[in-house]
Amino acid sequence: FADASAPMQKISKSPSTMRDLNTLVNTIHHRQAVEDTSKVMLEFEGEYIIFSLENQEFGINVRTVQEIISLIPIHALINTPPYIKGMINLRNKVTPVIDLRLNLGMAEAEYSDKTCIIILNVAGLEKTTQLGVIVDAVSEVISITSQDIVNVPSLQKGEKMNYILGMAKIDNDVKILLNTNQLLRDNSEEICCEEVGASPA
Repeated sequence: FADASAPMQKISKSPSTMRDLNTLVNTIHHRQAVEDTSKVMLEFEGEYIIFSLENQEFGINVRTVQEIISLIPIHALINTPPYIKGMINLRNKVTPVIDLRLNLGMAEAEYSDKTCIIILNVAGLEKTTQLGVIVDAVSEVISITSQDIVNVPSLQKGEKMNYILGMAKIDNDVKILLNTNQLLRDNSEEICCEEVGASPA
């Protein structure tokens, strides 16, 4: 048995030893941060519908998309923010519709024959909610891997940045990937059918 009276070995407090320890700690923190980021990026992999808003390209994961429809008559609501365009009756299901341009703080634009509504099934806290988002045009469906995705620049902060999962670099283009669940949660009081309390005829 070891002699209990023997003094315990102490870590040297010399500058070189402390510097080495700090370097090791920083290396571990960096490695953990990289691993955490990699896990997040893997979650974002998948097929994305690409659409345009104000000459910018955005992507929404196909898993949240129910269908894409042409612009149809929208029943306007009163006392709602400008980006909430109203309700549509989609096969006897009342669905709220928002103008994604306005919701993201962009300038309003006239609708054209390319304008369409992406119908989303968005997971809420208690159930899945159907939501329509108006976009300028839908162009394609592409596969995005974790290698394509980069973090949102840290200098760009603000409320609307919560809607962005990340950015995907595809060839020489950048696609902004949207967080549809966050989009609904942040506006749930205004856009949920039950809380709006309106039903189109």
